[in-house]
Amino acid sequence: MSTSVYHEEYNTAASFVPQLTKTVLSYLSPDPTDHILDIGCGDGPLTAHLASLVPQGSVLGLDASPSMIQTAQEEHASLPNISFRVADCSDLPTSAPDLFTTTTPSFPPFTKIFSNAALHWILRAPHARGVSSVGVDSEKTKTKTIFHHLSTLLQPGGTIILETGGAGNVAEVLTALTAALAHHGAAPSLAAAREVSPC
Repeated sequence: MSTSVYHEEYNTAASFVPQLTKTVLSYLSPDPTDHILDIGCGDGPLTAHLASLVPQGSVLGLDASPSMIQTAQEEHASLPNISFRVADCSDLPTSAPDLFTTTTPSFPPFTKIFSNAALHWILRAPHARGVSSVGVDSEKTKTKTIFHHLSTLLQPGGTIILETGGAGNVAEVLTALTAALAHHGAAPSLAAAREVSPC
């Protein structure tokens, strides 16, 4: 399938995604100086919108699809505060190790991390859920999932907003997020972690 046909099919099938972002963006509440990481940015229209909201900041969009990133770079090249990169968001330390470098980071600390309608796909990768070819890895390995990696990239006091379909459409992601919030102490209890989700 050609790249242009793929993008036409994607834009048709996912045309509802940009229309549902108003609420998600209100939770993100971007400030003009924010440095935002967009996980699973696709071909970048929402990433470009974020860049327009942070004129003194920056936005980095990551996606595993080289063709999506190529389209994003071509369509949004005129924006000075935006960049796009191919990265396996289910394994950021391997696919984007420079983001984790503390001595000479390639990007400023991210004040906000954002993902819209992508995390449920990212978490489907077995290594993102702590699953190996021989079964479930140790609890320590499980905690080094995408949630741990994202929190490592976030500036202290920063914000993570993850939209995953809501309304119970992605029970696996909501369960993993709830468990991660409780496990890492972001919520005082499992019940409090469940309250974090607006769904």
